[in-house]
Order: sequence, then structure tokens, then C-alpha cells
Amino acid sequence: MKHIATLLVIGLPMASQGQEVSLTRIASPDTQIRVLGNRPALHNGTVAFEGYLGPLYAQGEVIATASADGLGGYQILVSVGDPRPDRPGSVFSAFGNPGIYNGKVLFYGRETAGFASTYMSDNGAPYELYSDGGIFDPFIGPSGVTSPSSPAGVSFRDNAGNDQLLGQRNDPFVCASGVFGLTSVAGFRIAPMSDHHIIWPTKVTSVEFDRAIVAYDISTDSLYCIVTQADTIPNFGGPFDFFYKSDTDGVLAAFIGYDQNIGFNQHEGVYIRDISGTGPITMIADKLTTSPSGGNFGNFVNVSIDGDLIIFEGCSGGNFGCDRYGIYGCFLDNGVPGKIFNIITSDDMIDGRPVIDLTINPRGQDGNQLAFDIRHDAQNASLYVATITPPNQAGCIPDTNGDGMLSPADFTAWIYAFNNALPECDQNGDGSCTPPDFTAWISNFNDGC
Repeated sequence: MKHIATLLVIGLPMASQGQEVSLTRIASPDTQIRVLGNRPALHNGTVAFEGYLGPLYAQGEVIATASADGLGGYQILVSVGDPRPDRPGSVFSAFGNPGIYNGKVLFYGRETAGFASTYMSDNGAPYELYSDGGIFDPFIGPSGVTSPSSPAGVSFRDNAGNDQLLGQRNDPFVCASGVFGLTSVAGFRIAPMSDHHIIWPTKVTSVEFDRAIVAYDISTDSLYCIVTQADTIPNFGGPFDFFYKSDTDGVLAAFIGYDQNIGFNQHEGVYIRDISGTGPITMIADKLTTSPSGGNFGNFVNVSIDGDLIIFEGCSGGNFGCDRYGIYGCFLDNGVPGKIFNIITSDDMIDGRPVIDLTINPRGQDGNQLAFDIRHDAQNASLYVATITPPNQAGCIPDTNGDGMLSPADFTAWIYAFNNALPECDQNGDGSCTPPDFTAWISNFNDGC
């Protein structure tokens, strides 16, 4: 049965910017399959994830899929104890987070203290061996499969089964003297891929700089830089010092970068640049940006992009910008960032449960949908899909009487909606009808449609 989440905002209300966010529960502590600490994947309306059937974490692990609309139940592709087709007599004892593309689910599996391999289930068919090597966090896309390989590089297998190692340690670097680095970038676990591009952060051994974000153009077989420490930080003018996570939709590259030496990382932020790496760098948010929940942003942890929607994970509020943790979105209009909005934060309660921690990854975003993990406490978590409707498709929210125009009559209609807890009352998009919706209605009315 479909379950649309009940979201209760218990902190500062989000000022509505016209977009709509709908949350659908896929798994939670009271569903057949439970989750904890997932990095789910989403494509074409199907979520692939690692879960478990037992009462305690990691008991009865499975790889499963579910519809992003919350309908149709689960399809369990493989469970602990199932046989491994490549190793007679061996059974699965553990899995890694899967990837999905057009119904093909790729996952890591192993037996306790045994060698790991990678397997694929094609649109629910029995799983088969994909690779003798264990790809722990595979990214599967239209051109093949990627994963981190060696500290500085990426392994890429195309759809014909050809393997390439890109940007490996000691390989000649592509945009300066020197070689690809000997040590890894902290947090580098996924190598995102669009139709024709793979992107990742890397370290460099060079006299010019030692960090960059590089891309590989599959169609031209070329490796090049998106951004390096020779580039300057927007709104600051000084050079980048560090790069963290990155993603691409094949048109734009999104990344997290900062200067560690100035103002306690105050220029840490989320940035975009065209995929050629030649255009201007545009800031989406940094530590001087006001969060829609109040206070400035603090640390930025993950970023993803698909089409006109950028989604990032981080914290905001308080002296160091980390009183709350959240997932935030920003729509682009011809490459120009719009206003940042909340998707969900730790100020919220969802389905009566607290939001303690959140996790996103580029595999979880498909267009305007995002599959993500919510931690409620040390032993309980949930998996949700957020569906985000852009402002130009969300309708005219302050037109509460539905006559197609904004007028003083909409105020009377909002009062009636408030007194009767009607859907038109919810003007700040938090899923509830509360006094802050009046302030949001004024803001929406003044913004117009």
C-alpha cells in the first residue's frame, strides 16, 4: 500500500518558493524489509537497496527493489544463504549497496572471510556473475559500470565488457606536470557517470597543485580537468584548496570545494561548472549563505545533480553552522541558481519518528526524484523517496480559492482552509496546517505566480 509520509516541522518553517516536495516511504522499522545506513540507488521509478529481514541490524541481509511510488511491495533479488553461482559450495553472507539502471541491479556479495564478487540481476531475473572482483559501490549507467580503483583513479567497464583503468596512481596527470596521486581523497566511494562522462575528485603529485576534479569523456576517450587548485573560488577570489564530492549529468559538473586556510573554511561550498571545465564556476551555497531553515550553512557532505535540480547534504544554524542536518535542493533556470529550499532536516519529525541523520548519494537521484536514508536512532532507519515538483509546475500556491488569480479573496479562502485544516492551508510545504503557514501565505502572495 502506498504511504505518503507525514512530515511535521518542529523547527523554523521553510519559506515556500513554489516547489512541492512529496515524501514516500519505501522501508522503515515497521516494514517487512528494514534498512540501516544505506546508499540506495534509483532509476526509472525503481529503488534498489540493501536491507535485512531479521529483528536486529544485519540479520537476514537481502538485496531488494521496490517501486518509487510505494506501490507493489518488494522484490527480493538475493538473500544471505543463497548460493554463489561462481563458487560451488559457497553461499552469500554479506552484501554491499547496489546500483541500478534500466532495471539491471548490480551488487557486491561475499561469504564470511571469503573472496567477494559482483553480480547482476536483469529486471528481476536470477542473478548471475558480473565480475570476479568485488565492486563495493558500483555506479551503473548507460555506458557501463564505474567504481573507485586505486587511491586516485576509477575502474570503468563498458557495455561490451572492456575494462579500463583511469587516472591510476603514477599515471601522467592530464592538466599539469606530474602524476596522479598516491593517496586517496577522503570519502571517495562512488564514481558518478552520465551518458558520456565519468567524474571524480583526485589527488595529484605536481609542482602546480595537488588536488583536482577530473572527468573522462567516454565518447572521445579523453581525460581532462573540471576544476583544480589553480581556479578561484566565487565571491572570494582566492584559490581552491580542497575538493570533496562531485557529480555530473553530462551538461554540468557539481562539486564541493573550499579553501581550508581562510576563515575556518568559510568558503567551503557547493559549486557548478559546465562539463567542459572551461566556463565560469557558479556558487550554489557556501558558509556565508543563509539556510532556508535559518542560520548560515556549515559543512557540506554530499552533492548530486540531474537536469535542473541540484541536491546537497549538509548542516546549518548555530555558531559553527551545524545545529541541524539536512538535505536541500536548488533548481537552475538556464544555469542560474534559484532559491535554496529544504527537502528534509533534523528539525523535522517524519511519520512520528525523529530525524537524527540523513544520507544521500548521486546514485539516489534520478531527475526530480531522490532516494535517501534517514537514521532515527542507533538501530532504526528508514528509506524514502522525495519527489520534487519545480516551481513552474507546482501551481499557484497562494491562489487558495482556485480562481486562477491572486486577490484579497484568497486571504479569506486561506482563513477558511486554516480553520478546517484543508490542504490549501499548507503554504510552507511542511505537510501540516499551522500558524507559520500564514506568514508563508503572505510571502507567497507577495512573490506572485
